[in-house]
Amino acid sequence: MCVLFLGLPSPLVCEDGEVACSDGSDCILEMDRCDGIPDCTDGSDEQDCNERCSENEFLCDADECHPTSDMCDGHPDCFDGSDEKSCKCRVEDILA
Repeated sequence: MCVLFLGLPSPLVCEDGEVACSDGSDCILEMDRCDGIPDCTDGSDEQDCNERCSENEFLCDADECHPTSDMCDGHPDCFDGSDEKSCKCRVEDILA
């Protein structure tokens, strides 16, 4: 069997800690994905960012993932405090 490559680019192989852009043009650091700054030329590193947290985590407004147990626990865990916004009852209200 003979395989002939007609000038097609070879598949992109990223290093550990990197992810490939959707268009296959480049690899970026995993930590640069969903950071609010497009690093891929096609902008794919900023798409589908709400799905980057695991099943037992939530996404802060500041684009960080935290355990769901941190939400509305009376202690701001998100950088922007969004895990304590819109809470119906705060811990300090119950203990007062």
